[in-house]
Amino acid sequence: MRSRSDREPQPTKLGIACVYFYGTNAGWILDLQLKYISSTLAGYDYKVYAGANRLDPELRTRLDAASNVKIVELPWYEGEGNAEHAFYLDQLLRTAADEGCTHIAALDSDSFPIVPDWPRSLLRRMGSTIRFAAVLRAENGDTHLPHPCGYFMHRSFLLERQPTIYPDERERSSEHFLRFLSETGQRVDTGIGYGYALWKSAEPWLQLRRSNRRNPHFLMAGIYGSVFFHVGASSRRPAFYLDYLTRPSLRVAIRLRNLPLLWRLAAYLENRYTNRNAEIYSRIAEALKRDPEQFLATLG
Repeated sequence: MRSRSDREPQPTKLGIACVYFYGTNAGWILDLQLKYISSTLAGYDYKVYAGANRLDPELRTRLDAASNVKIVELPWYEGEGNAEHAFYLDQLLRTAADEGCTHIAALDSDSFPIVPDWPRSLLRRMGSTIRFAAVLRAENGDTHLPHPCGYFMHRSFLLERQPTIYPDERERSSEHFLRFLSETGQRVDTGIGYGYALWKSAEPWLQLRRSNRRNPHFLMAGIYGSVFFHVGASSRRPAFYLDYLTRPSLRVAIRLRNLPLLWRLAAYLENRYTNRNAEIYSRIAEALKRDPEQFLATLG
């Protein structure tokens, strides 16, 4: 007689899409991410589909040598930011589907799963009616934005809905898309195309919200749905949307940015804020380097 765990749903083949890019001296995160992916997927048939167009050559060599990793050669994108990340990630997700992955995940280059057997755990929570699960960063003001630091989906969802991470300007300016933003109160950011696809089809999804018991920062070092951990500022300036909405000094800085003489004051206000966040990030990074398991345990 089979055990209960054998009878529960499990991906036959799992594909994990990730666009790799880091700031200075952040290669340790690559090693940490790959370690946690491997240790939490013991016994699974899986492959990491990696985009490495802008990855440091030394780290690309290290990534290429890792087991269960395939660096996908992607066309170069002329630009940076949200659209660039989305351009690469969309292709990686579809490559995983084209190669027959029954289930597909997405991670940021500084996010990773932290619990063993997490695909089976998510499938159990999704039940028979939900085909898509994702991080929802409500603490950053999001209401309907599946954030790609943690996606998990059935292949059928990707093939049937054909979502894009960041729709082009024509779609973003369409009447229907603007109605989606108005009704959900959601801002446009990376992952908005998946939120739009779910809204259009009225398809339910499993929202993985922040589950920390302790928070060194309101957004950085987040655990979501007790499954995915996201450092949150390893490849970008540590400036966050909600702070610009709620901190009076930053709202003043936004108004002063383009004014003669006063732009220096705006830069000072913004730098003071980002420098504080950089210090918090540094403490998080040092704790992860020293003893990641202990640090994650303290977050809960």
